[in-house]
Formats: sequence, C-alpha cells, structure tokens
Amino acid sequence: MSGTMEEASIYAQKYLEDMLSFFGLNTDVHATVNEDDIIELHVPSTHLNGFLIGARGETIRAIQFMVSNALRSQGFEQSRVHVDIADYKKQRAEQLTTHAQEWVNKVKESKEPKVIPLILINAVHPHLNDWKIKARLIHKSTIRQYNHSGNQGKVFSIDILDKSKSEIQCSFFNEAVDIFYDNLIVGHIYEFSKGTIRENKGNFK
Repeated sequence: MSGTMEEASIYAQKYLEDMLSFFGLNTDVHATVNEDDIIELHVPSTHLNGFLIGARGETIRAIQFMVSNALRSQGFEQSRVHVDIADYKKQRAEQLTTHAQEWVNKVKESKEPKVIPLILINAVHPHLNDWKIKARLIHKSTIRQYNHSGNQGKVFSIDILDKSKSEIQCSFFNEAVDIFYDNLIVGHIYEFSKGTIRENKGNFK
C-alpha cells in the first residue's frame, strides 16, 4: 500500500483515537496536513493530559513514534507525524522562545562579546537573529528542480532532531545544494546556524 495523503491522515487519526480509547479516553482527534506534508494530530484537553504528555513530553514523543511506525508498517509513503496534547508543544515552544529572547536582550544590554549558545529547536522563531542548533539528521530528500514565477533553481530539504526530540525541516537552495548535499549524512550530528527561519502554519522551518 502506498496510499494518498488523505488516506494516511485518516489512518493516523483513527489509530490514535483507538489508542486513546484503550486508556478509557473517547475523544475526537483533529487531523490536518501542513504544507510540508506532515500529518498533525491534535488531542483536546482532557483529564488525562498529564498522563498522555508525560515528563517533559516523553509520552507524547512515544505516541508520535507509535503512530509514525504504524503508518510505515501499513506501507504508507507518508509517515511523518506531529502529535500534540492540549497544545502542550505550542505552549512549550512559546516559553522557550521567551527565554531565548530574554538571553538575546541581556547580551545586547551588556555589550559583551557575543557568544551564540546552542538552543533547542522548540525555541526558534522568525525574529531570532542569532541562533545555533545541534541536531541529528534523520531524513534527506532528493534534489528537485523548481520554477516559481519564472525563478528557476534546485532545492533539497532535511529533517533534523535535537536532544529534546523536537524536529524541524531545513531547505537548501541552489549553490547551497552544491555545497551541502553530498556532505550531509543521515544519522550524523551537525550544528546549524545563520539560516532564515520562517513560520509554517504554527511550525517553523
């Protein structure tokens, strides 16, 4: 089975709802697909929030892995899934963003030599100028050609995962394709910085 994106989304939604019902929680899971073809599953707030989220979001990550693995086992080409419980990830990202901005403001006020610290992927946002992420490369696409409004070029993308198990997608265009494509190896850990961050329907890339 290869399946369409819609079929994969419906399967993931049903799989997660069945998993939750096993724990005695009968609730509707809201499923969407973002422009990067990632299936996003949102579970509303319930009395089982703490149990489903786990310490530092560990249970969410386990649930996300199980749904993704279920999609792969059914032969779906699309198995990239983001699961959120009661907007936990969204609220966590906002907290980390605030802390990162506070650090930036302190550096500006102190006028000390700038040392860019490593930050978690959940802390990135479009207004963060100086940032550095250390993460493992977990997926690399093929190189594809594009033609947008007469602008032609080539691009590839990678998915990276940091120590907090947060993911982000990075895209490389034109000359950057020639420089980085053969040098970035899936499974290796790299430090990333100096890219442009843009919001993508509640996520960043």
